[in-house]
Parts: sequence; C-alpha cells; structure tokens
Amino acid sequence: MSEHVFVGFGFGPIQSGLFVKEAFESGNFSRIVVAEIDQGLIDAVRNNNGSYYVNVAGKESIEVSKIDNVELLNPTVAEDRKIIAQVLAEATEIVTSLPSVDFYDAGGDSSVASLIAEGLKKNSAAATLIYTAENNNHAAEIFGSFLALVRQAGFSGLAVFLDEAEAITSLAQSRRRDEANQNLRKLLDNADSHKGYMIVFATTPAFLNDTKRGAQSYPALWDRIRTVIQVPKGLRPNKRNLIIELEPPGKAELQGAGQTILKLHAHAYSWLASDVFTKNHLKKLIAKYMNVESAKVYRAFLRALIGILDTLEQSPGEAHVDSLIDSISFDTESQGS
Repeated sequence: MSEHVFVGFGFGPIQSGLFVKEAFESGNFSRIVVAEIDQGLIDAVRNNNGSYYVNVAGKESIEVSKIDNVELLNPTVAEDRKIIAQVLAEATEIVTSLPSVDFYDAGGDSSVASLIAEGLKKNSAAATLIYTAENNNHAAEIFGSFLALVRQAGFSGLAVFLDEAEAITSLAQSRRRDEANQNLRKLLDNADSHKGYMIVFATTPAFLNDTKRGAQSYPALWDRIRTVIQVPKGLRPNKRNLIIELEPPGKAELQGAGQTILKLHAHAYSWLASDVFTKNHLKKLIAKYMNVESAKVYRAFLRALIGILDTLEQSPGEAHVDSLIDSISFDTESQGS
C-alpha cells in the first residue's frame, strides 16, 4: 500500500465523482480524508462504513463504481478539525472543490485557508501537490490572496507553470477567447505587483502567430508580451524577453529525456522497461526523429516514445521493438500541433 495521503475540501459532485474516485481507484493512497460542513452528508457516508457510489454514464449503460474507505470530517467540530490538521501535516495531495472561492477564508480558524496554511507549515511529506477546482471570473485578482497564503505558510514564493496556451485559439466564441486572454494578461500583471511570484506559459507558435484567434487578436495582451526589437541573425537572442523561443532539442537532450521517461514508465507500471527498450532502440528513435525536418515539435518525440512503451508493456513478448520504431511517422506533426 502506498504512503500517499489525500485530503479534500468539499464533497460535492466534482470532488466525490472525480478527485476522490480517481484517488481511490488508483490504489496509491493509504488514506483519503475529506473536509465537509454538511453534517447530514457526513453522517450518510459514515453510516455506510465510509463508502459511497458513483454512477458513470457509458455508451451503452450506466456503470456503478463503489468508493470505499473515505473519511468525512467536519472542520467546524473541534475533534474533527484536530484530525484534519494532523492529516494535512502528512498530506501528499490536497484538493479543494468548493462552491465558490469565497469559502476559502470563511469560518475563521476553521477556514480552508487557515487549515491548509497551518498544515503546510507542519507538513512532513517530501512533496505536496495542491489542486484547486473552483471557477471564478476574477481568478487573476484573487490570485494575490493565494500568494499571500503561500508566503504565510512559510514558503519564499510561488512559481506557476501553465502549458498549452495555444488551446485558447480553439475556443469557438471570440468572447471566450477574449476572457482567456484577459486572464493571461492579468496573471502577467500580477507578476509585476507581487513579490515572490513567477509565471511561465508554454505554447506553440500558433498562439503567437495567429492574428485572428491568438494573442495578437487581443491587443491588451499582445502589447504586453510582444517583442519590440527583432535581434539580427548572428546575435544571441535576448533571454530577458517576455517571449523566448526555445531551440529544438539536441541529441543529448533527447537522450536524457528518453532515459527519464523510461525510468518513470518502468516505475509507474512495474516492469523492466530498459531491458525491453534498450539504449540502442532509443538512439534509433532519436535518429529517426531528427532526420525529419518538419518534425521539430518536442511532444512528437515524447508521444512516440510513450506510445511504444505502452505497447511493449501491454504486449510482453508479442510486439517487436524495431518494427514499432519503423512504424512511427513524424511527418504529420506540425509546429502548431
């Protein structure tokens, strides 16, 4: 049994049907605790020996999943609050799924913010992940309050990494795209007005180059991030620009990334990945990737490697490694994918 500990706040549909369900079914958590203030709901789960059911709609039928060994505690009850604090000190994953961000600081010493801050100060886990599932149109402004919580918990600051900003271009309604772009601009502005805060967006050129649906379609954002001076060829790029174009990975970087993925895949699925997919196989895949001029998207290589490892792990003794590598085509990948 893994020693991971899950602590949730709020036991609504998203928490119970998504986060807690996945935590339980993963088998990676030795304890699952959820803080909830609805005493009737708490009593119902307790009376069912810590179990509840989730209905999952499939193409043909409704599947019923039983979730067991869930502890529901009420932070407004002194004894329960004490247990929540103890578990937070051991938590490796914390998930908030509240009706509104207004609930973060409601309740004084029993508030979500107070409990998490105190728990993080005493936390003994090697690392603790915090997921937040609340929606709010003013998330960028509220972010400052969250940063204050982080610093109050004893951390020097907060680094935020957001991937796939180009997904904004896929939003059909221009109003939705404008809202998303505005939030990006506000998050960037927050970096200027708050100490101990760094934010990094990762994206493909599509988000920057699309004049109708990308960053250029929202002047308030584009004026904030665009590069004013184009560095002539032969000079080093300005690494202090807000936009930094990353060079395609070289053989050494691909080799290092590949070895890391092999180790992670072997650990995740408990198999000897490197015995089946050897260093020579990795070199062959890298050579094929680098020989295709149009394939300079890093994720193309990573997706191919993970796909091969998934196939080999699920079909032991059946799949031929070299034939799998030969079947990979990078030609369909593009800079905007």
